[in-house]
Amino acid sequence: MKIARYLLGYLFKCTFDCLYLSDAIINQQMLELLFDENKTNNLPLQIHSRRTILNIIRGDMEQFLNFIYNYVLADKVEIDIWRDSEPKIDILFRFITTTEDKFGTVSVNRLTRLHQNLYELIIQHIETSKNILKMAKKIELKHVYTPVEISGRAKNIKSDSYPSSTTHELSNIHNPKIKFSIRIGSGVTDIDLVETKDVMIERIN
Repeated sequence: MKIARYLLGYLFKCTFDCLYLSDAIINQQMLELLFDENKTNNLPLQIHSRRTILNIIRGDMEQFLNFIYNYVLADKVEIDIWRDSEPKIDILFRFITTTEDKFGTVSVNRLTRLHQNLYELIIQHIETSKNILKMAKKIELKHVYTPVEISGRAKNIKSDSYPSSTTHELSNIHNPKIKFSIRIGSGVTDIDLVETKDVMIERIN
């Protein structure tokens, strides 16, 4: 136990360029047992990384996201969803809308037609949430297969022909001073010749 505590304690003192998570993570209950006295000595149990990549192939996505939320500090969290995986979009949505300033950017890759439209949930949240300041300041949705439509409340709509994209602004109905810039551009074309969309959402005020 002492050896495990020493090695994990050393890990929490390091900073990594990239933290990659896929099939397994550190057991959170074990961390709580090993570092229970941290409640009094305030040693931060945080893995620091420039990028954290979560590759969702199988396993409990909620457990992975909880680990990242509780034990990781990163400039960018990239969540890569494999084609045959079945992520719970409500869990992913809750993660994105409650991270506050913990991560600079939250990026989600490959939302297929099999998944609910995460983009629509985020847009609705921007417009109507009373807790909008808890949402990540910058969100990337890459290779989106589900429909991407511009909200009827969009302002300052601008289009560019090359590369093809549309940019607009949205505000929150409860706090109109809180505004977001949304850029919708053409993504890659997959092996089935289906064109996807890339969406960039960033708080500007």
